[in-house]
Amino acid sequence: MKNNLKMYSVLVLLVFGPVFLGIGNTGNENSIGSSQVVEISAAEMPGIGRTIGETITLMMLTGNATVIPSFPVGIQNPVRTMTATIALEMCEVPQGSAHFHALFAVGAVILIITLLINLISDILKKR
Repeated sequence: MKNNLKMYSVLVLLVFGPVFLGIGNTGNENSIGSSQVVEISAAEMPGIGRTIGETITLMMLTGNATVIPSFPVGIQNPVRTMTATIALEMCEVPQGSAHFHALFAVGAVILIITLLINLISDILKKR
C-alpha cells in the first residue's frame, strides 16, 4: 500500500511539477495555496467569457436559422453554427435521448476539427 502511494505521489510530481512551478511554487512545495486558487480562478474567467461571447456573436452574425441553405444560391441565407446548436438545444433536450447524444457528437466533431488544426499548425511551425 505504501509503495503504491509513493509511486502515485511521484507520478503526480512528474505530471504536475511544471504546473506547480508555473503558479509560483518553488522547490518542494507541491500544493496549491488559497491565494493561488484565486489567481487560477481569475485566469479562467476570461476564457469562459470569451467562449460564451464568441458563441453569442456567431449566433447573431449568422442569423441563427436551423435550415441548411442550398449552395451557391443560399450562400447569403441565415445558418446556425455547431457551437450555437449545442448552446441552444442542450437545455431543452431530454437527457439520454438520441438528440442528447447527437449534441455530444457535434461537440466531438468540433474537438476533432480543433485538434487537427492545432496539429497541422504545429507541424507547419516546426518546419
